[in-house]
Amino acid sequence: MKKGEHTVRITASDPLGNVGETEVVWTVDIGSPRIKLARSPARFTSVPETVFRLWSKTDPALYLCSFDGSVVMPCAERFTVGPLPDGPYRLRIWGFDAAMNRSEPLTYRWDVDSIPPGLLLTGIPEEGAVTTDTSAAFDIWQSEPGALFCALDDAEFSPCPTPAVYMGLLDGTHTFQAYVQDRAGNVSITASRTWTVVAVP
Repeated sequence: MKKGEHTVRITASDPLGNVGETEVVWTVDIGSPRIKLARSPARFTSVPETVFRLWSKTDPALYLCSFDGSVVMPCAERFTVGPLPDGPYRLRIWGFDAAMNRSEPLTYRWDVDSIPPGLLLTGIPEEGAVTTDTSAAFDIWQSEPGALFCALDDAEFSPCPTPAVYMGLLDGTHTFQAYVQDRAGNVSITASRTWTVVAVP
């Protein structure tokens, strides 16, 4: 039978000539529903509790979810997960329409990370140095992937590479600062180095 709505009309009569009629309507649905995440946490987040909201083109009669490989359970169109400790997580979702056709599984992975990254500043000049060298080069080690930001003297912080190299520095006291922001938005301490450039007599 083809997909879609079907109707059967039944007519009957008794020996006295009375006629009765009834109609039966039903729908054949053999397509799988399509589901999406209308709301989900960022791939990396520092927030331990998150809200998921599900969407389907065919308005499933039922959603089933499995969190981190747990038993599959019914879940609402909007539900909250957490609070969760730091670590990676996985959510799998299936949608069923009114005809009990099942969608393809939808899998979403994310990491909860509430710990600021570590940072270590090395290079020259050293802290408190007095030098005739008008250049400086600093290596910044970070404990995890993230964006590195640097500032020299009164400049605004901006993205920078490592090593951070400066040349043609003027006489006087200079301060270099750096920090790291990881993928979850956590910010490290700000490391700094202050030194003085003195012109050669």
